[in-house]
Amino acid sequence: MVDYSTAACMSDIIPFSDLCRFCDKLSSSEWKKRGDILLRYIQYYREFSAKVKKINPGINDSFYPVMRLLVPSLDRERGPYGIKEVKLAQIYVRILCLAKDSRDASKLQHFRNPSKAGKAAGDFADVIYDVLKSRISSNENLKISDVNQHLDNIANKNASNDPRGIDDELTILMRKMSASEQKWLVRMLLKDMKLGIGNNKILSTFHRDAVDLYDVSNCLKKVCSTLKDRNTHLHEIEVCLWDKFRPMLAQRCDVQNVDKDLPRQEYYLVEPKWDGERFQLHYGDGKFKYYTRKGFDYTNTYGENASQGNLSPYLSKQFLPSVKNCILDGEMMCWNSKMKNFTTKGAEIDVKMLKVGNVHNPCFCAFDILLLNDQVLTNMPLHDRVGILNRVFTPVEGIFMNTVRSKVTNKGEILSALNRAIDNFEEGIMIKNPFSVYKPNSRKDGWYKIKPEYTEGSMIELDVLIIGGYYGGEGRWRTAVTHFLYALAAPSSIPGENPTEFHSFGRVGSGCTQEELSELGAKLAPHWRRVKTGIMPPNIIWTKEIPDLWIEPKNSIILQVKATEAVPSDSFHVGHTLRFPRIQKVRDDKPWTDCLTVPEFFKILESSKGKLVSGHILATMSPLKKRAKKTIQQKPSLGSEFRSADVNNIEKLSSIFKGKEFCIFIDKEQKQEVETKIVQHGGNIAQNPGSDTFCIVTSNPKQLRIKNLIKVGDYTIAKLDWLERCFAEVKLIQWTPNDLIFMGKQAKEDLKYKYDQFSDSYVEFATESSLKETILAMRLHDDKVVFGMPKQMLQFEKKLLNKTCPYSFFRQCRAFFGIPADGLSSLNPEFETARLDFAFYGGILEKEISDSTTHTIYPSKHPENIRVLNSLKQARKFNYQIVSEKWVESCIEEKRMIDA
Repeated sequence: MVDYSTAACMSDIIPFSDLCRFCDKLSSSEWKKRGDILLRYIQYYREFSAKVKKINPGINDSFYPVMRLLVPSLDRERGPYGIKEVKLAQIYVRILCLAKDSRDASKLQHFRNPSKAGKAAGDFADVIYDVLKSRISSNENLKISDVNQHLDNIANKNASNDPRGIDDELTILMRKMSASEQKWLVRMLLKDMKLGIGNNKILSTFHRDAVDLYDVSNCLKKVCSTLKDRNTHLHEIEVCLWDKFRPMLAQRCDVQNVDKDLPRQEYYLVEPKWDGERFQLHYGDGKFKYYTRKGFDYTNTYGENASQGNLSPYLSKQFLPSVKNCILDGEMMCWNSKMKNFTTKGAEIDVKMLKVGNVHNPCFCAFDILLLNDQVLTNMPLHDRVGILNRVFTPVEGIFMNTVRSKVTNKGEILSALNRAIDNFEEGIMIKNPFSVYKPNSRKDGWYKIKPEYTEGSMIELDVLIIGGYYGGEGRWRTAVTHFLYALAAPSSIPGENPTEFHSFGRVGSGCTQEELSELGAKLAPHWRRVKTGIMPPNIIWTKEIPDLWIEPKNSIILQVKATEAVPSDSFHVGHTLRFPRIQKVRDDKPWTDCLTVPEFFKILESSKGKLVSGHILATMSPLKKRAKKTIQQKPSLGSEFRSADVNNIEKLSSIFKGKEFCIFIDKEQKQEVETKIVQHGGNIAQNPGSDTFCIVTSNPKQLRIKNLIKVGDYTIAKLDWLERCFAEVKLIQWTPNDLIFMGKQAKEDLKYKYDQFSDSYVEFATESSLKETILAMRLHDDKVVFGMPKQMLQFEKKLLNKTCPYSFFRQCRAFFGIPADGLSSLNPEFETARLDFAFYGGILEKEISDSTTHTIYPSKHPENIRVLNSLKQARKFNYQIVSEKWVESCIEEKRMIDA
């Protein structure tokens, strides 16, 4: 019980489990109701805080501890966790002590694969919940403040490169949290809550001005503290020194449409479209702050003052003496000191890690100023701000530069400026209204970005071949292939021959509508193959980037893609990849052999220096011609005896087979009758099995076609008897292994957790008939009935009990009772009892003496048998010990195996 009078913060009072239950309710509700549910939760928090504040006036009632858990992707106060799904899977496998080849470990490591992760595939948090729900049943009622503290610890451990410390924190949380709480914790760690409600909606529900304040401050803590009262208004939002904010953005514009998109006025300013990282630089009293566009702080990297970091020592010397403080908006670029030019960020160079003095060093290119000497300049027109910016610092080439800009008055001059940028291998141009004021996070207030790729037909389009697929997406797309690994062809060494090898070149997932993606998926579905760890498919070479599925080139399809540029990459075998690729069209009109080759690509790369622009953009560019529709030829029809039943105007009896497609291979006299019944009960029929076929039904497993389909191994083949029982009971009967002639991949996956290899159910009570079938199956597969080797069983028992089991001390003994050619029926009762006791305590009874026999046991009443056993031992050089049944009795009394 929490004492409200002593709590320091509301987060010390509110249980984390309450927040998790709210998240469950929010995510599972209809999307129309989610806003009201969130509003009621926030109102309840405010009302509850007011009541607690009467008891404890000094308590901190900020909503921030809750808000940073609801929208973790917006929280900038806590450092990165350095954890993604793959790493989390490895951590959970370690802390749960899972065998690497166990079912649950496979679920975690292959969480996108439906055959491994099941229905939860695609959502790592759901997979975690599925693994933990049978292992964790209680929790310790952690408070929200406890969880925030643990998350702080994880971020700190990551910053100090302490992976063991991260494991320890997660282990503590796992022991204290329920499976449901772990699910939401994982989503917070991954910063992907899947609440079904956007971050902006959450902020605006908290307060109508919250989105605007966050856009300029990038600080959730400030939003929650400033807008605590829902009835107050944020009258003025200012850019403040040392406070990060969302910078002003530009509207996308096609150069051919500037007459329509740009308002008419005397002139515009044009400047280069820098291809680096957007940064805001805060400077004052010799100190620096560096924030990215999304509000991440890189001051530790670049330097807090003139004596620290990769850049501040050089910038501090360039500010004019009159500058007390300022805020500059600009781009952090990579400067090549040898070539004396800029390198784009797509060339696998991280500008945030560069140092001045190397071949590649960071260069801050300023293009706007928002504050100078404590005066906010955002309400000034741009041409005035530019004039002030030119008087703030002295530029230094490759380290601290001012953006060069010029005036343009018409479309022709803008087009010329864009073509000059193309000639200089630049990303594009910026067009700015000189009279525009600076509006944080606004995209439609006078700034325009123009790139060659915005103009249809201006980019080089490449024909690449799909060689792999990735599961992705959410909802109904969770188990679908939504991204593709594509490749270039390595030309055959024999002129005129088709290529025999394909090299991975990139990954693409954008550009297709959902309908186009579904159509493409249907074409590829029959040909996908699972990627096996450590095994490279034939004719295909990839490196670091490995897909979930692969496809033989001859069964694949060519994609026509375009991209802004080609950049070096060691993730793909070609050594380069496309930056921001998009699918233009699916080229099913081209054979797979017409794929772009590696030499052809490098010729394009050499001529364009990586920028995939086809040339200068003209005043009018012709749009791409649409392909003519293919004419469909009439195919010859089947004979009437092979045709499917006429299912038009059939009366529906039920929907037990709704959404399921059947393929029937039975005698033609029954075929149409059975197909009619399937349609009456909501199913579909097909004459040839395909990717959507639920199962094949047959009454004759010896048919040649059935045997061939079994060899293919893709389809489940059911007995006709099972289908007739479904008709009789008017329900879809869950099949058992005995109902199937052959199990396809999905049926095998569904049944392997319900039945063993001999068709014996794990959950259903055995019947006389089921036992007979199981015993028959075991007799047919004697080689599969293995009870474990004695040495393995002994090791298992030691691990389980930390000592030798007192009921298995004969585990490694193999004994023959009696003497050769003697029957046991003539032995005395004591000897027979010893034989049974020996077997009970783990010993193995031998039918005859062999090389594996460890003991021969004779009746103590007949000691003359020792001579016979010794003679046999010496004659055949056996190495067994000769003892009487008294030795067995003594071992049992001692509960251990004593010396013979």
